[in-house]
Amino acid sequence: MILVLLLLSILAGAGSRAIAGGFDAYFTAKTISHMADGGHLALARLKAELQESSCDTLSQPTGSDSLQFINSRGESLLFSASQTQEDTLSMQINDGLEKTLLANVNNIVFSYPNPDFLDKSGCLVTIKMTLFSTLNGVDVITLPIRSAIYLYVGKSV
Repeated sequence: MILVLLLLSILAGAGSRAIAGGFDAYFTAKTISHMADGGHLALARLKAELQESSCDTLSQPTGSDSLQFINSRGESLLFSASQTQEDTLSMQINDGLEKTLLANVNNIVFSYPNPDFLDKSGCLVTIKMTLFSTLNGVDVITLPIRSAIYLYVGKSV
C-alpha cells in the first residue's frame, strides 16, 4: 500500500510539472499576442496619418526616435518616444495635448532618406519598434515590430 502511494505521488508530481509548463506557455503566448496587437494597432494609426503626408514634410526634431510631418489637413503631427513618461509612443497634434498610443515601448527608430537625396517620386519610411512586457514579475519578454510605408513627394495620397 505504501509503495502504491509512493508511486502515485511521483506520478502526480511529474504530471503537475507538465500541466504547469502548459499554463506558463499559455500565459506567455497570451502576453505576446497582446503586445503584438497593441504594436500593430499603433503602427496602423501611425501609417494612416503618414499616408496623408508627403516626403518633403518629414523631419526628426529630437533624433531618430521621433518623426514630425504635416498631413493633408495642414496639421503638424509629432510621433515620438514620450519625453514626459518613460517607455511610451505618443502623438502630438499642432503642439497641443500629447496622446499616448502605446505603452511598454523599449525602443523606436524612424528612418527615411535625407531630403537632399529624395527620389523624384517618393521615399520609403521605415519604423522599427521593440516592445517589452514583464511576465510573473521576473521574465522580460521583448517583441520587435517593423513596418514601412512609401510616401510620395509634394502631394498627399
